[in-house]
Amino acid sequence: MTSSLTLRIFTNYEEDFYQIMGPFFASREFVNEMGGWQFFTKPKATWFVLFEDEKVVGFCSLFHEPKFDYLDNLFIIPDQRGKKYSKLLLKAVLETSKQTINCITNNPIQAKSFLKCGFEEVGKRGSFIKFTLGAR
Repeated sequence: MTSSLTLRIFTNYEEDFYQIMGPFFASREFVNEMGGWQFFTKPKATWFVLFEDEKVVGFCSLFHEPKFDYLDNLFIIPDQRGKKYSKLLLKAVLETSKQTINCITNNPIQAKSFLKCGFEEVGKRGSFIKFTLGAR
């Protein structure tokens, strides 16, 4: 049986957004997985959600600010990691954003993914690394 991988790009104003993403926002399991950080959204955010056979396997969000976009909430379901899903999500973000993209992480695997996609490390604060990618 072949699985079907699809990417959906939508906003948090769409009717089924919270039906799809609500369990991730509300679950202690995912808060613990994120080191105590909780997923969140902002008005007019763009969400990139990757599905395999209609089941969410990963996602990220792009928050639009006046001078830049901010990449956040990059997450791959633990048993789906190692399949290059973050690369697919980041590619979609890069194709969508027309501004400089900023992001931070304290996850070394995410840091490597950002660097592979062309982001530049621009600073550190404690265990967090700040990255930026200029407008395309």
